[in-house]
Amino acid sequence: AMETPLLKRQQIMVGALLGLCHIHRLNLVHRDIKPHNILIQDMDADIVMCKITDFGMADSAVMGLKTYGGTDFFMPPEVMK
Repeated sequence: AMETPLLKRQQIMVGALLGLCHIHRLNLVHRDIKPHNILIQDMDADIVMCKITDFGMADSAVMGLKTYGGTDFFMPPEVMK
């Protein structure tokens, strides 16, 4: 398999972060962000589009989060205590 060029990898990261910024501006927290929940579409040779999926664990950030959730492997160690 060919390695993904650096420019495309950067576009994927920026696209995912912009998506997270957008949902945070809507006062939502995804709570299960991981590679499997980011869809990547090659638009052409130079452009990649990312879409964040699986909002099943998403919650409003307005009232504060009282519980933890997500995929164990991707959770920070301090949450796993």
